[in-house]
Amino acid sequence: MIDKITMFVGAKRKKAQKSEPRFSGLTGLTRFRADGRKNHGYLACLMKIMVLLLCTMTAYAQSGTTGSLQWSISGGTLTISGNGEMPNYSQWGAPWYSYRESITTVNIGNGVTSIGNQAFGSCYALTSIAIPNSVTSIGVAAFALCTGLTTVFIPNSVTSIGSYAFTACRALTTVNIPNGVTSVGFEAFWECSTLATVTIPGSVTSIGNQAFHYCFALTSIEVAADNLNYSSLDGVLFNKDQSILIKYPASKQGEYVIPDGVTSISASAFSYSSGLTSVTIPNGLTSIGVDAFASCTGLTTVTIPNSVTSIDESAFGHCSRLTSVIIPNSVTSIGEYAFIGCSRLTSVTVSWNNPIIISSSVFEGCVTNYVRLFTPLGTANT
Repeated sequence: MIDKITMFVGAKRKKAQKSEPRFSGLTGLTRFRADGRKNHGYLACLMKIMVLLLCTMTAYAQSGTTGSLQWSISGGTLTISGNGEMPNYSQWGAPWYSYRESITTVNIGNGVTSIGNQAFGSCYALTSIAIPNSVTSIGVAAFALCTGLTTVFIPNSVTSIGSYAFTACRALTTVNIPNGVTSVGFEAFWECSTLATVTIPGSVTSIGNQAFHYCFALTSIEVAADNLNYSSLDGVLFNKDQSILIKYPASKQGEYVIPDGVTSISASAFSYSSGLTSVTIPNGLTSIGVDAFASCTGLTTVTIPNSVTSIDESAFGHCSRLTSVIIPNSVTSIGEYAFIGCSRLTSVTVSWNNPIIISSSVFEGCVTNYVRLFTPLGTANT
């Protein structure tokens, strides 16, 4: 401990008028100024630092309560125990969020009845999780961006899987949807890019739009025979009576013949199916949904039957190898950007005697100087 304070005034060295007292509890924290008077500002500064340190320690606490539940972290394991629902969290709102990059395992105790919204979002190091039989619902974005998650066991007690629940779980290769789940939310498995197979049980009554969008490795979607709302044929997802084609697995290869009886193709049904080389659309189909064939980069030709009345926005957008398309006179509306980015398109055949009005964006990104438009003899010039 330094007994004297020495200081410089210009080039001349002076001794302080008072010696500095030794620290003795809080008394020593007052210190003395060079003129011998107590420096209370020094004490105030130190007290502020102590408060900041206390707040920091609280913010990074390794245990606590959340709703009626208790949580703690030891090493890379997060343990949640107690009885009742897990609260819903806003983005970055879970109390363990500060540890999200180091959590590798989550243990949820039997007694927890729900997994809250955004509970484990962005836990990048999480590799697996077992959900206990007490849990009945998985909240919105509960595991979104858990990019290291490879397996998840969902028990029969779960009845709903929320929107975005497993969005961008890019290492997830398989998932069991147990018999008991009634709803799978919007984009629930969006961009699970290594997910290969999915089985839909008989209990499911609703599947949200784009639930399996950007699942590039998906080869098959199977549906239990006793499901009253959905069905599958050759690994392709349909509604029960197979009048609506909902999702074609993105990793299927080669040609595909859409079955007779299908009347509409859902939004994004074939999108990013890069291995699809040709598709046969049956007579009787009336509508082609938004982004239905978007970015099917292996598709070279498409013939649209005379039953189709509408081609929605971006339906064939960025089909970069599409060279020709035939549009029948039954089509009364073509959405914006329907053929955007079809950079190799050279032939468009239409059957209208009186052309319909379409947006200038329909063929945006096509090299229009090289596209030949074929129309019936006597077609009105508009």
